[in-house]
Amino acid sequence: YETATFNSTTCSWDVTGTQPTQPTTACYETATFNSTTCSWDVTGTQPTQPTTACYETATFNSTTCNWDVTGTQPTQPTVACYQTATFNSTTCNWDVTGTQPTQPTTACYETATFNSTTCSWDVTGTQPTQPTVACYETATFNSTTCSWDVTGTQPTQPTTACYETATFNSATCSWDVTGTAPATPTGQALQNVTVPNSPDATLANLAVSPSNVTWFANLADALAGTNTLPNTTVLTNGATYYAVNFVGTCPSTPFAVTVNVTLKVDTFVAFTVRLFPNPASSVLYLQTTNNLEVDTIKIYDMMGKTILTQTSNNTQVDVANFANGIYVIEAISEGQKFIGKFVKE
Repeated sequence: YETATFNSTTCSWDVTGTQPTQPTTACYETATFNSTTCSWDVTGTQPTQPTTACYETATFNSTTCNWDVTGTQPTQPTVACYQTATFNSTTCNWDVTGTQPTQPTTACYETATFNSTTCSWDVTGTQPTQPTVACYETATFNSTTCSWDVTGTQPTQPTTACYETATFNSATCSWDVTGTAPATPTGQALQNVTVPNSPDATLANLAVSPSNVTWFANLADALAGTNTLPNTTVLTNGATYYAVNFVGTCPSTPFAVTVNVTLKVDTFVAFTVRLFPNPASSVLYLQTTNNLEVDTIKIYDMMGKTILTQTSNNTQVDVANFANGIYVIEAISEGQKFIGKFVKE
């Protein structure tokens, strides 16, 4: 870059010219003067830009002659116990995957609560206590109302006689009927009453046990408990009177006494009848004492209504068509009367 010119005045060579200015170089470059080309050769390469994540930026620092990388990965999100967070370099976001375990099916009295510690559902709640039921009841749990349905009805209380008490038995789940029927009066079915004068013969002269019976003039009244006779009632010769033993308001089976009012003592044969089988389902048989022959049989219901009158074949009665229940039977032999009860089943 210099030129030499001979100066005749000074008789010397004048050298003129200035080296080209050294170029400004980057920190990574070197300038070398090339005498051949008479110019500066600049050599050196910028360091390769580093690979950056999606959230980073690379800036070349001329001071340090390095690339400065800045930027921070987005904060990983808080995830549930059943989730996983994975950073997505394409979207530069966190992808959260995972599904909460399915909530279990619960009964109406249960509550399901998700437990983040065990990462499972906690099921709490207790079925309501089954109620105490009677022997005839059944308890069934109703999921709709979430309560116990109690069904069943106590067996119907049986109809009882006036002397009976019905008590429900929880052990057998049935009604226990207790009580004893008042005892039927006893005595001679045919009684002679000897008096000086017939008007002196009254009911007070009749001997039955117990002695405090109530007297009636006919069987219908005796069964219905109506038209009682005072003990001063004058006896009618050949008539039949009916004695009933009352315990409270409960009557016994009537006991028939046929009277013979005379002025002398006569002896009559006692008349009783054995009824069998009792209960009866088809035929009721009659067996008399002393082989007395039954002249007439009458059967009444418990309301005093005559159901049957039979005057022949009086050793048995066909009861097959009778309704089930209790009946009063009256057997008459030679003016004497027997009254008893039988059950048709």
